[in-house]
Amino acid sequence: MRIGVAFEGIRRRGARSWLVTWRVRDRGDGPMTVLQAWHPHSRFHSSRLRRSLRVPIRGSASLELPARVDAGPGDVVENCFLILRVARGRERWRVLARFVLVVDDHGMPVPHVEAVDAHPAEG
Repeated sequence: MRIGVAFEGIRRRGARSWLVTWRVRDRGDGPMTVLQAWHPHSRFHSSRLRRSLRVPIRGSASLELPARVDAGPGDVVENCFLILRVARGRERWRVLARFVLVVDDHGMPVPHVEAVDAHPAEG
């Protein structure tokens, strides 16, 4: 599976609560559906949420997820992840998008995607 994940935007929902938008892109293998998405890091966290986001072949779609951010201005949080469970036909995949979270001087968290890997998922 060839898939791209990029940070698209973020907006505040509360004191430590944000709504993060990711751009999920199919790199030409066929249409896929994002079934679940979550951020597992203790300082950048969201619950595992069910989704049914269709991404067309060689196309892209926006994915919004709430996130709790436990970091302040000037903080850099390493080894954060966006994890996706994806279906392509009968195949199931786990996508790991690793990013560094940088919080600017105004408290705005900005993810910088470093790597995206896809692995066959069990079950």
